[in-house]
Amino acid sequence: MGPLVGLLDAGHVAGASSLLYIAGMVLNDVFDLETDRQQRPERPLPSGRVSLTAARRLGWRLLVLGVLLGAGTGFFVGHLRPGVVAALLATCILLYDAWLKRTPLGPLAMGACRMLNVLLGMNALDAPLHAGHWLVAGGIGVYVAGVTWFARRESGQSNRVQLAAATLVMILGIAMLALFPNWSDRTVLSVGLDLKRWYLLTGVLGLMIVWRVFGRSSIRIPSPSGCGSP
Repeated sequence: MGPLVGLLDAGHVAGASSLLYIAGMVLNDVFDLETDRQQRPERPLPSGRVSLTAARRLGWRLLVLGVLLGAGTGFFVGHLRPGVVAALLATCILLYDAWLKRTPLGPLAMGACRMLNVLLGMNALDAPLHAGHWLVAGGIGVYVAGVTWFARRESGQSNRVQLAAATLVMILGIAMLALFPNWSDRTVLSVGLDLKRWYLLTGVLGLMIVWRVFGRSSIRIPSPSGCGSP
């Protein structure tokens, strides 16, 4: 029953993650309605194909169900962490969609959402989190914050300094992932991780990002034709 129970717990947090992700997408469109009416009138809400009331109701229900499913997972695994993380993730989703998206804190909020999403999956196990878990979740969060910062003005002219700084943030996130074996010897031994291959993988990933940013025209031509998310 042990492996089966573990799979069920993983399924619960995967379901909670999916519900919260979809809720964020729906509520994002709800909060962006006025902007979409001006810039993207063909979308479902501004075009009237979907009513605002129905979208708002769906978004909130998905958000609540995601938190409840996360809390239910905590009941089965024997600790409250999945429910707490799901509640924090739902809060970050709301803050990003409703207020922070267009502020300088927007990339940080999106990075926090991704970090909490990773932590939600990690807490499906009845085991304490170690430094390696936080490093991986934080590395992914930092990387996503950099990507979000890089793509903030993908529809208009971008600032070269900000694009370069966002690229450095992305590279920092990859570097944090590269350091994972140094912070989690237990995980390295349990999965038989080949350190050389791990460093090669993260190094190639970092080089690909640098190439897409500097080898192409993203920074030299910081406009929609030359700037895209790495």
